[in-house]
Formats: sequence, structure tokens, C-alpha cells
Amino acid sequence: MDVVLLTSHHTLTGQGESPGAIMQALGPGAIQELVYGIPKGSLVVPRYRAIPFGDLLEREIVANGSVLINSYHQHRNLADSSAWIHLLGELTTPAYSIQDVPQLPEGAWFVKGETNSLKNRWRDACYSPTTKDLGAVINSFQNDTFLGNQRVVIKPFIHFRQLKRGSGERIFSLSGQPIWNERRVFILDGQVLSEGFYWTTFEGEASAYSMEKLNPDEFIKTLTGAIARVRHLARFMVIDLAELPGGEWRVIELNDGSMSGLSGNNPVTLWTNFLKVANGQVPNYPTQP
Repeated sequence: MDVVLLTSHHTLTGQGESPGAIMQALGPGAIQELVYGIPKGSLVVPRYRAIPFGDLLEREIVANGSVLINSYHQHRNLADSSAWIHLLGELTTPAYSIQDVPQLPEGAWFVKGETNSLKNRWRDACYSPTTKDLGAVINSFQNDTFLGNQRVVIKPFIHFRQLKRGSGERIFSLSGQPIWNERRVFILDGQVLSEGFYWTTFEGEASAYSMEKLNPDEFIKTLTGAIARVRHLARFMVIDLAELPGGEWRVIELNDGSMSGLSGNNPVTLWTNFLKVANGQVPNYPTQP
């Protein structure tokens, strides 16, 4: 089966993803900008996805004789945290809605949209140091031009293991967000395709020690448990995990693999293994559940 990415060279380059690497892994015709250019019978990955027209895109792809890697229903399974938070249980943190705010206990909170957050506006539209500040942070998020229409998700703020420079100084983004030891894992049909360090912007600043997994077995344990519980939700997904100070790992987020950036994943490894799994072969990657 041919695997085709519905996207453009310009879009891929703008997202930091090499069109050449994709064509090296999937073949010269792997990138198509228009649905009618896709060979019939193809497995289509709408790279960076056509939000908010996913349902219409699915109809058009099917009418053209091909199939999306994730149906629109599967995409919604991953985008809506209420569809998977209860499945992960202790492997992640709970999530709340605006309606829950009056009952929330005192504490610090992380505010985001259904699929995106405003980490670049950490102090006013993402992080709430107290429950009393939640209203102002939510209001700032909802007033954002691009993300304000997304359903608001509220999570307890967790102090994950923060990266440090060689001097021992803790690393923060320009917006004030603490930079954690976080990994992104791409998965197809329950098989790990690739994984990478999430905060590539800070890779050169962080000391080698602070980026290491304190307990690799705990990483595999959490990843394996998470995949087993959510693999039925969609074929192609990413799982983002962060490390706690004691070496345990927790799931931060699930998302549709089609619309997820590389975040440190090698594109040749990712798409070579994607093609293998899509065709029923075993991926060449050591971290397998």
C-alpha cells in the first residue's frame, strides 16, 4: 500500500520537517498537495491536518478511493482528553473543565485548549499559580485569536524534573515556563516508530546529565502501560511523557500523529518505520512494548 502525506513542501519546511527525508523514507511520490493527485488505494496522512475541516477531508479522501490513517472519529478520540484520561488513570494527571472551577481545591494549575496550549504566554494564559488566579488565566486564553475557540482544559500543575545547565542553573523558556525532561513518542498500531527529546530548542543548553532518563525502565514501563490502554483509540498517535524528580514518568498528552511536530524525532526513522508497520512488518526500533 502506498503511503502519501497530504501536505506541501512549504508547510513541511515551515514546521522544520525535511521533505527530502520523507521522500527518502516513503518514496518520490509521497508528498501530495491535492486530494485528486493521490493514487487510489493509498493510505493518506494529512500532515498537520486540515483543522477544522477533518470530517469533510475524510469524505473527500474516501470518495477518491483512499483512506485516512486516522478517521475523523479517531482524531477526535485523541483530541478530546475526556476520551482517554480515565483510561490512563494513575499514568497521567486528571483534567477539569471550566464548569469544575468552583469545586477545585487550592493549588497551581495548567490551562490549555483541547489540542494546544499557550506556553509562549506562560504567565498570563497558561500557568495559574493559585486557584484564585484561574479566572484571569482562562479569560486570557479564551481571548487568544488562534486558540481561544478551543475547549478549555485545566490540569493540576506538576513539578516534573527540570532541565539544568552545566552550572546547575535551572532552565526556563523566555516566557518563564520551566523546561522539563520530556519525550515525544510516535506510535502506529501499538508499535513504537521513534522517540525524541521534546525541547529541542534547549538541547544545546541542557547538561547531558539533566537530559538523561534517571530510570529508563520506568520510562518503558509507563510507555508500555499507556500504549496498552489507549492503542484502540486510533492507529497513529503521539504520546508525550515527562519525568518526575524521583525517576517515574507520567503521560502529559496524547495527540493525533498526523498533526504532531517532530519534537526531536528523526524523520527518516519515523517514516521508514511507519511504512514498515503500515505494511505489516516489524519496525526497526529498540524501544518496543
